[in-house]
Amino acid sequence: AESLRRAGYATAAFVANPWVRGEHGFAQGFDEFDVDTSQYTEGELKRPGTELVERMRHWLARQSASQPVFVYLHF
Repeated sequence: AESLRRAGYATAAFVANPWVRGEHGFAQGFDEFDVDTSQYTEGELKRPGTELVERMRHWLARQSASQPVFVYLHF
């Protein structure tokens, strides 16, 4: 993500894994790092894949058509 951002890409990650979190360094290089920790239950993140896709689509809709994008989805 860092290399792509330096190359002019808009970068975003949408995550449903409780271990892939910003405080563990996974957000490095992303303009947008979307993980909803309020949905944690007993060490698991209960976030449906459809929610990840919808949030990604919403983010993509806000991006410039002239800028390349890199999106990381972790279901």
